[in-house]
Amino acid sequence: MKFINYKGSNIKYSKKGSGPTLFFIHGYMSSSEAWETFAPRFIENFTVILIDLPGHGLSENIKTAPSIQTYTDCIIAILDKENILKASFIGHSMGGYIIMDLIKNHENRINSFILINTHPFADSPKKKEARNKEAMMIRNGKKELLVSLNNARLFFNNNENERIIERIKNISINTSNDGCDFALEAMRKRDDSSETLLYTCIPFLIIFSLHDNQIDYKLIENLEINQEQKILLNASSHFCFIEEADLCERVLKNLFDKHLEF
Repeated sequence: MKFINYKGSNIKYSKKGSGPTLFFIHGYMSSSEAWETFAPRFIENFTVILIDLPGHGLSENIKTAPSIQTYTDCIIAILDKENILKASFIGHSMGGYIIMDLIKNHENRINSFILINTHPFADSPKKKEARNKEAMMIRNGKKELLVSLNNARLFFNNNENERIIERIKNISINTSNDGCDFALEAMRKRDDSSETLLYTCIPFLIIFSLHDNQIDYKLIENLEINQEQKILLNASSHFCFIEEADLCERVLKNLFDKHLEF
């Protein structure tokens, strides 16, 4: 476990393994713990970095105006501290929004990237309103109720994943209220990044799930990118890298084998 002081706040991350760098970025109301059964699959051949985003996990919130770029700049600060020039990024959900910002502002630091159960579009008016309502629930002390309502929908097979569902639930509940508020506002304000994705020359894949209750798979299915860049999974929901870990591992390693130097 390591910490970096970024804009006066202590941000937790970890670094293990050796080889080309993989940087895993978790989603909203999550933490590096979400990757604990998946990321170790890569430690033998890669340097694996996991972050607790500001206001999540063991990281303190950053007292600046909410923006996705704040998360991005924090990640770049970690790369600079570790003297890492370039990395491949794996982003789940909100982590994918952060990767979109990395492409816009730090394209020269990216070897390749994988987007997992996420999309490049800005929030619709309906989604923005939903985020405002969620923020209000959290401020009114109803975070545990909110998590309970949402959590079961994050997995396709709840009976097989009871222990994992409970762990993800606890991670969400333990996310600070300030961290939730910051993330919700940052996501609500973010710009559309669909053209960024369409025109980037960086190797990438999008992994998405047929049964994802958070993101409509048709958003990705209809993206005008090469079909081989879209990987549709049929036996998972929002946390596909947990439910279909073996398949996700193979997909990631195939991309890295093609585009990374060992």
